[in-house]
Amino acid sequence: MDWLSPVTGLVGVVIGGGIGLRGSKAVADRQLADAQQAREDAERIAVVAVLAKALGMLLEKADQIPKDQFRFSEGHEEDFEQQLAADHAWELQWQPLLRPARMAALEVRDQALRGLLLEGLNYVQSLDMMEYAFFRKSRTWVLTEAVTHMIECAYAWRLREDLPPASPAFSRVQDSYQQKTEEWEYTMQAQDEERERRRRATSDEGSVSGAG
Repeated sequence: MDWLSPVTGLVGVVIGGGIGLRGSKAVADRQLADAQQAREDAERIAVVAVLAKALGMLLEKADQIPKDQFRFSEGHEEDFEQQLAADHAWELQWQPLLRPARMAALEVRDQALRGLLLEGLNYVQSLDMMEYAFFRKSRTWVLTEAVTHMIECAYAWRLREDLPPASPAFSRVQDSYQQKTEEWEYTMQAQDEERERRRRATSDEGSVSGAG
């Protein structure tokens, strides 16, 4: 049965070669996966660095928000006007800081984080939209904590961790934004209905005049 020796040897070579190829492919696949993750990690670090800078500037400005000291009341009109002027001056400096933060958020590949950041930046876009969030709360606390939540989410994403749940301050500005948006939509609808009512009334008057 010496003729089996070459065959057996050939089979061994083929099997060994197959095992070697599979092993080499597994190593290559692992190297590719490691390289891909390294690229993704580098991208996350770069994106979060830009985000951190933009959100950090918002955080600093949030700490400078004017204290809400005066409400309109008879005999305090001048104080109220000063409050409005201080708020307006602050917003003029706040709005330009939102633009780089939005641009940085658009670089985030993760849909959940990108959506949270863009929505969060909309929530804090103006003092008017945050009006209800400030009720019986320090405006500085509400705004700084809301921005801090966005920063914490960005770093959680960089570390491949789950995004933290919304903080109380972030939830407050979200609710305020939604309420103010609903009020605006209701006002616009009421104005449209009033214009339509007036248009119909004018049309009816014209019809009566023409018939006369």
